Amino acid sequence: MYCGSCGAPVTGAFCGACGRPAGQAAPPQTQPSSAPSAPAAAGKGSSLGKILLIVFGCFVLLGALGIGGIYYAVGRVKAKSLQVISQSAGRNPCALISKEEVQEVLGVPIEKTAEITDGGEPGCAFFSSPEAFQQLARDSLAKVPGEVQAGAAKEDKSGRKSDNPLALLNNDSIKNLEGIVKTFAIAGQAQQGDGRVFGFTLESNFGRDSWPAFRATLGVVPGFESLSGVGDNAMIGPFGHLLYVQKGGAKVTLNLMAVPDARSKGVALARKIVSRL
Repeated sequence: MYCGSCGAPVTGAFCGACGRPAGQAAPPQTQPSSAPSAPAAAGKGSSLGKILLIVFGCFVLLGALGIGGIYYAVGRVKAKSLQVISQSAGRNPCALISKEEVQEVLGVPIEKTAEITDGGEPGCAFFSSPEAFQQLARDSLAKVPGEVQAGAAKEDKSGRKSDNPLALLNNDSIKNLEGIVKTFAIAGQAQQGDGRVFGFTLESNFGRDSWPAFRATLGVVPGFESLSGVGDNAMIGPFGHLLYVQKGGAKVTLNLMAVPDARSKGVALARKIVSRL
Protein backbone atom coordinates (compact mmCIF):
# COMPACT_ATOMS: atom_id res chain seq x y z
CA MET A 1 0.00 0.00 0.00
CA TYR A 2 0.95 3.62 -0.43
CA CYS A 3 -0.01 6.69 1.51
CA GLY A 4 -2.86 8.54 -0.17
CA SER A 5 -1.37 11.84 0.95
CA CYS A 6 2.36 11.66 0.31
CA GLY A 7 2.60 8.45 -1.66
CA ALA A 8 5.06 6.81 0.71
CA PRO A 9 4.85 3.03 1.28
CA VAL A 10 2.57 2.14 4.23
CA THR A 11 2.72 -1.08 6.31
CA GLY A 12 0.28 -0.21 9.10
CA ALA A 13 -2.87 1.81 9.73
CA PHE A 14 -1.02 5.13 9.55
CA CYS A 15 1.66 6.49 7.18
CA GLY A 16 4.99 6.45 8.84
CA ALA A 17 6.02 9.49 6.83
CA CYS A 18 3.15 11.98 7.17
CA GLY A 19 1.01 10.31 9.89
CA ARG A 20 -2.19 10.29 7.86
CA PRO A 21 -4.44 7.26 7.88
CA ALA A 22 -3.47 4.76 5.26
CA GLY A 23 -7.03 4.25 4.14
CA GLN A 24 -7.37 7.66 2.35
CA ALA A 25 -7.72 7.57 -1.39
CA ALA A 26 -4.68 8.26 -3.33
CA PRO A 27 -4.46 11.72 -4.87
CA PRO A 28 -5.43 11.95 -8.52
CA GLN A 29 -2.64 11.14 -10.83
CA THR A 30 -1.15 14.02 -12.76
CA GLN A 31 -2.16 13.91 -16.44
CA PRO A 32 0.77 13.12 -18.66
CA SER A 33 2.13 16.17 -20.36
CA SER A 34 2.29 16.59 -24.11
CA ALA A 35 6.04 16.25 -23.99
CA PRO A 36 6.00 12.60 -25.03
CA SER A 37 4.43 13.64 -28.34
CA ALA A 38 7.55 15.60 -29.16
CA PRO A 39 9.37 12.60 -30.60
CA ALA A 40 6.44 12.04 -32.97
CA ALA A 41 6.56 15.67 -34.05
CA ALA A 42 10.26 15.38 -34.42
CA GLY A 43 9.71 12.32 -36.49
CA LYS A 44 7.31 14.19 -38.75
CA GLY A 45 9.76 17.06 -39.11
CA SER A 46 12.51 14.62 -39.93
CA SER A 47 10.38 13.00 -42.62
CA LEU A 48 9.56 16.39 -44.16
CA GLY A 49 13.23 17.29 -44.21
CA LYS A 50 14.05 14.06 -45.95
CA ILE A 51 11.36 14.70 -48.55
CA LEU A 52 12.68 18.22 -49.19
CA LEU A 53 16.21 16.88 -49.53
CA ILE A 54 15.02 14.24 -51.99
CA VAL A 55 13.11 16.85 -54.04
CA PHE A 56 16.12 19.18 -54.00
CA GLY A 57 18.35 16.30 -55.01
CA CYS A 58 16.05 15.52 -57.94
CA PHE A 59 16.22 19.13 -59.12
CA VAL A 60 19.98 19.08 -58.80
CA LEU A 61 20.11 15.84 -60.75
CA LEU A 62 17.81 17.16 -63.46
CA GLY A 63 19.88 20.32 -63.68
CA ALA A 64 23.05 18.30 -63.93
CA LEU A 65 21.52 16.16 -66.66
CA GLY A 66 20.39 19.28 -68.52
CA ILE A 67 23.80 20.91 -68.28
CA GLY A 68 25.39 17.65 -69.27
CA GLY A 69 23.11 17.45 -72.29
CA ILE A 70 24.02 20.99 -73.33
CA TYR A 71 27.73 20.28 -72.97
CA TYR A 72 27.28 17.06 -74.88
CA ALA A 73 25.49 18.84 -77.71
CA VAL A 74 28.09 21.62 -77.77
CA GLY A 75 30.82 19.01 -77.64
CA ARG A 76 29.32 17.17 -80.58
CA VAL A 77 29.08 20.36 -82.63
CA LYS A 78 32.62 21.34 -81.67
CA ALA A 79 33.93 17.88 -82.46
CA LYS A 80 32.16 17.95 -85.82
CA SER A 81 33.62 21.37 -86.61
CA LEU A 82 37.09 20.23 -85.62
CA GLN A 83 36.62 17.13 -87.74
CA VAL A 84 35.71 19.25 -90.78
CA ILE A 85 38.67 21.56 -90.14
CA SER A 86 40.94 18.57 -89.67
CA GLN A 87 39.74 16.98 -92.88
CA SER A 88 40.24 20.25 -94.75
CA ALA A 89 43.69 20.78 -93.24
CA GLY A 90 44.64 17.16 -93.83
CA ARG A 91 43.62 17.19 -97.47
CA ASN A 92 46.49 17.17 -99.91
CA PRO A 93 45.90 20.01 -102.39
CA CYS A 94 48.47 18.49 -104.74
CA ALA A 95 45.97 15.68 -105.35
CA LEU A 96 43.70 18.16 -107.15
CA ILE A 97 45.99 18.34 -110.17
CA SER A 98 48.96 16.20 -111.14
CA LYS A 99 52.34 17.45 -112.28
CA GLU A 100 51.74 15.65 -115.57
CA GLU A 101 48.63 17.74 -116.16
CA VAL A 102 50.47 20.96 -115.32
CA GLN A 103 53.30 19.87 -117.59
CA GLU A 104 50.86 19.29 -120.44
CA VAL A 105 49.23 22.70 -120.07
CA LEU A 106 52.46 24.71 -119.70
CA GLY A 107 54.45 22.77 -122.25
CA VAL A 108 57.51 22.46 -119.98
CA PRO A 109 58.65 19.56 -117.75
CA ILE A 110 57.68 19.68 -114.07
CA GLU A 111 60.39 18.24 -111.88
CA LYS A 112 58.63 18.16 -108.52
CA THR A 113 55.65 19.31 -106.48
CA ALA A 114 55.40 20.41 -102.87
CA GLU A 115 52.64 21.28 -100.44
CA ILE A 116 52.73 24.92 -99.39
CA THR A 117 50.91 27.31 -97.07
CA ASP A 118 50.23 30.89 -98.07
CA GLY A 119 48.31 33.22 -95.76
CA GLY A 120 47.22 30.25 -93.69
CA GLU A 121 45.73 28.52 -96.72
CA PRO A 122 47.06 25.13 -97.91
CA GLY A 123 48.21 24.79 -101.47
CA CYS A 124 50.55 23.15 -103.94
CA ALA A 125 53.57 24.40 -105.87
CA PHE A 126 55.13 23.05 -109.06
CA PHE A 127 58.82 23.43 -109.85
CA SER A 128 60.83 23.22 -113.04
CA SER A 129 64.32 23.76 -114.44
CA PRO A 130 66.06 27.00 -115.57
CA GLU A 131 65.62 25.80 -119.15
CA ALA A 132 61.89 25.63 -118.61
CA PHE A 133 61.85 29.26 -117.44
CA GLN A 134 63.69 30.27 -120.59
CA GLN A 135 61.04 28.52 -122.66
CA LEU A 136 58.22 30.20 -120.75
CA ALA A 137 59.92 33.60 -121.20
CA ARG A 138 60.13 32.98 -124.94
CA ASP A 139 56.46 32.03 -125.01
CA SER A 140 55.58 35.31 -123.31
CA LEU A 141 57.90 37.35 -125.50
CA ALA A 142 56.34 35.87 -128.60
CA LYS A 143 53.13 37.73 -127.80
CA VAL A 144 54.76 41.11 -127.25
CA PRO A 145 55.07 42.65 -130.76
CA GLY A 146 51.38 42.64 -131.57
CA GLU A 147 50.45 43.66 -128.05
CA VAL A 148 52.86 46.60 -128.01
CA GLN A 149 51.62 47.81 -131.38
CA ALA A 150 48.05 47.60 -130.13
CA GLY A 151 48.99 49.60 -127.05
CA ALA A 152 50.93 52.20 -129.02
CA ALA A 153 47.97 52.77 -131.30
CA LYS A 154 45.81 53.86 -128.39
CA GLU A 155 44.82 57.51 -128.50
CA ASP A 156 43.74 59.74 -125.68
CA LYS A 157 40.37 61.42 -125.53
CA SER A 158 41.65 64.44 -127.49
CA GLY A 159 42.44 62.22 -130.47
CA ARG A 160 46.21 62.52 -130.05
CA LYS A 161 48.52 59.65 -129.22
CA SER A 162 49.60 59.88 -125.62
CA ASP A 163 53.27 60.29 -124.73
CA ASN A 164 52.51 59.18 -121.17
CA PRO A 165 52.71 55.37 -120.85
CA LEU A 166 50.47 55.48 -117.75
CA ALA A 167 47.69 56.92 -119.89
CA LEU A 168 47.55 53.60 -121.73
CA LEU A 169 46.87 51.62 -118.58
CA ASN A 170 43.23 50.75 -119.00
CA ASN A 171 41.85 47.22 -118.90
CA ASP A 172 42.53 46.57 -122.57
CA SER A 173 46.09 47.84 -122.49
CA ILE A 174 46.83 45.92 -119.29
CA LYS A 175 45.62 42.77 -121.00
CA ASN A 176 47.73 43.51 -124.07
CA LEU A 177 50.86 44.20 -122.00
CA GLU A 178 50.69 40.86 -120.19
CA GLY A 179 53.32 39.31 -122.46
CA ILE A 180 56.01 41.91 -121.89
CA VAL A 181 55.35 42.17 -118.14
CA LYS A 182 55.57 38.41 -117.72
CA THR A 183 58.71 38.19 -119.85
CA PHE A 184 60.57 40.34 -117.34
CA ALA A 185 58.88 38.62 -114.38
CA ILE A 186 59.82 35.15 -115.60
CA ALA A 187 63.41 36.24 -116.23
CA GLY A 188 63.58 37.57 -112.68
CA GLN A 189 62.16 34.37 -111.24
CA ALA A 190 64.62 32.29 -113.22
CA GLN A 191 67.55 34.16 -111.66
CA GLN A 192 66.34 34.71 -108.11
CA GLY A 193 63.41 32.34 -107.63
CA ASP A 194 63.24 28.82 -106.25
CA GLY A 195 62.19 27.22 -109.52
CA ARG A 196 58.47 27.54 -108.92
CA VAL A 197 56.57 27.96 -112.17
CA PHE A 198 53.05 27.54 -110.88
CA GLY A 199 51.20 27.31 -107.57
CA PHE A 200 47.75 27.58 -106.07
CA THR A 201 46.08 27.71 -102.65
CA LEU A 202 42.71 26.43 -101.51
CA GLU A 203 40.41 28.22 -99.06
CA SER A 204 37.83 25.56 -98.18
CA ASN A 205 35.67 27.75 -95.91
CA PHE A 206 35.43 30.78 -98.20
CA GLY A 207 31.61 30.73 -98.14
CA ARG A 208 29.04 30.48 -100.90
CA ASP A 209 27.86 34.07 -100.46
CA SER A 210 31.27 35.73 -100.07
CA TRP A 211 32.06 36.32 -103.73
CA PRO A 212 30.20 39.65 -104.28
CA ALA A 213 32.04 41.35 -101.42
CA PHE A 214 35.33 39.80 -102.52
CA ARG A 215 34.76 40.94 -106.10
CA ALA A 216 33.84 44.47 -105.00
CA THR A 217 36.96 44.75 -102.86
CA LEU A 218 39.34 43.80 -105.67
CA GLY A 219 37.32 45.62 -108.31
CA VAL A 220 38.81 48.95 -107.25
CA VAL A 221 42.19 47.81 -108.63
CA PRO A 222 42.57 48.49 -112.37
CA GLY A 223 42.92 45.40 -114.52
CA PHE A 224 40.73 42.94 -112.64
CA GLU A 225 38.33 41.24 -114.98
CA SER A 226 35.54 38.69 -114.46
CA LEU A 227 35.69 35.43 -116.39
CA SER A 228 32.86 33.07 -117.28
CA GLY A 229 32.89 29.32 -117.67
CA VAL A 230 35.28 28.67 -114.77
CA GLY A 231 33.72 27.33 -111.57
CA ASP A 232 30.80 29.32 -110.18
CA ASN A 233 32.66 32.63 -110.34
CA ALA A 234 36.10 33.65 -111.56
CA MET A 235 38.22 36.77 -111.80
CA ILE A 236 41.66 37.38 -113.25
CA GLY A 237 44.06 40.05 -112.04
CA PRO A 238 46.07 42.66 -113.97
CA PHE A 239 48.60 41.21 -116.40
CA GLY A 240 47.16 37.77 -115.68
CA HIS A 241 49.25 37.36 -112.53
CA LEU A 242 46.45 35.91 -110.36
CA LEU A 243 43.29 33.97 -111.05
CA TYR A 244 40.58 33.55 -108.41
CA VAL A 245 37.91 30.87 -108.81
CA GLN A 246 34.96 30.10 -106.55
CA LYS A 247 33.39 26.65 -106.55
CA GLY A 248 30.64 26.16 -103.98
CA GLY A 249 31.96 27.33 -100.64
CA ALA A 250 35.62 27.08 -101.67
CA LYS A 251 37.96 29.56 -103.34
CA VAL A 252 41.07 28.67 -105.35
CA THR A 253 43.82 31.24 -105.92
CA LEU A 254 46.18 30.49 -108.81
CA ASN A 255 49.55 32.24 -109.08
CA LEU A 256 50.17 32.63 -112.83
CA MET A 257 53.06 35.09 -112.93
CA ALA A 258 55.26 32.56 -114.73
CA VAL A 259 52.41 31.22 -116.88
CA PRO A 260 52.13 32.79 -120.36
CA ASP A 261 48.66 33.50 -121.71
CA ALA A 262 46.84 33.23 -118.40
CA ARG A 263 43.40 33.50 -119.98
CA SER A 264 44.05 30.29 -121.83
CA LYS A 265 46.57 28.24 -119.87
CA GLY A 266 45.60 29.59 -116.46
CA VAL A 267 41.94 28.88 -117.10
CA ALA A 268 42.79 25.35 -118.26
CA LEU A 269 44.64 24.72 -114.98
CA ALA A 270 41.80 26.22 -112.93
CA ARG A 271 39.18 24.02 -114.57
CA LYS A 272 41.11 20.88 -113.77
CA ILE A 273 41.50 21.91 -110.12
CA VAL A 274 37.91 22.96 -109.42
CA SER A 275 36.51 19.91 -111.20
CA ARG A 276 37.85 17.84 -108.29
CA LEU A 277 36.56 19.98 -105.44
